[in-house]
Amino acid sequence: MIQKQMTSETAVFASDHHFEENQQIATKCQSVKHTGVTRGLPTYAIIAQSNTFQIRHVPEPKLPIAEAGDLSPVKVTPRDEYLEGREDGKVRILDGFDKQRHKIFPIVTARTNEFVRGLLASQIDDEIGGLYREAKKTLNLSPRNLAMDSGHGNGNLDCSYFRFSIEGQQDPDDAGQYLIVRRLELREGWEDREEEIDQLFGSIFDSLVVEIDSDGMKFDTLVELFEGIESAHGGNLDEDRRSKRIEYAAADGTGITIDVGAGRLALSKPSTSSCSELVDVAREYRFTLDGPSRLLLASA
Repeated sequence: MIQKQMTSETAVFASDHHFEENQQIATKCQSVKHTGVTRGLPTYAIIAQSNTFQIRHVPEPKLPIAEAGDLSPVKVTPRDEYLEGREDGKVRILDGFDKQRHKIFPIVTARTNEFVRGLLASQIDDEIGGLYREAKKTLNLSPRNLAMDSGHGNGNLDCSYFRFSIEGQQDPDDAGQYLIVRRLELREGWEDREEEIDQLFGSIFDSLVVEIDSDGMKFDTLVELFEGIESAHGGNLDEDRRSKRIEYAAADGTGITIDVGAGRLALSKPSTSSCSELVDVAREYRFTLDGPSRLLLASA
């Protein structure tokens, strides 16, 4: 039995069969290019005899686990998951803020928040409009396959591969600051358009967030687990017992935040430059998953 590799461009076979027979086999195998083999991995034609073959899919190499990546004692029940990026700044510098007429009050109210959202509205409308045009071109989508909506300091794009949302508001913790939150929900099959999605969104997201059911999580047990990880693998652990939140910075720069009170798990790494790279970083940390996840990998 002869096994020969087919590249994405050609199918080349070296055997004792006549050229005409090889040409017939190559013609049959040419269609393999269009079968959607995962992420550009090579496909092999296993030839048993003239004019017959079978296709063997080579499994994708396993993503390595990080040195401090065995988090199997942490049981995660995902409720929602997305990439997230946050931008903040001073309200006074926004277009439309008149320093002679407008005043920043010391507390955030529904009325002051609405005012800040109004200041951010045109910026967010422009961003959504630009992403809409670029997404149509990059992903070759028609208007019927890409929904867009924006207004009042919010906006979103929706297609079969993702849902992107952006929300502007007054920072609830600092009345003098504005906050823009961008989120990207990656849907089933997004990896088929990974390159285009990376091109479209670049590095605007800085964390992968999983909203979790934290009812069964014991804060003290989590602290003890990460103290052991810190002792064995280095890094730095910080805990906030009042809000039941732990933050662990691994030696490789990855940040892991588990907020038991808010039911939120976040993984980040400052050096990531694309959506797929951020997902790959998160996948190097393995939890026990009690439910399906499109973004995390379960512990073995």
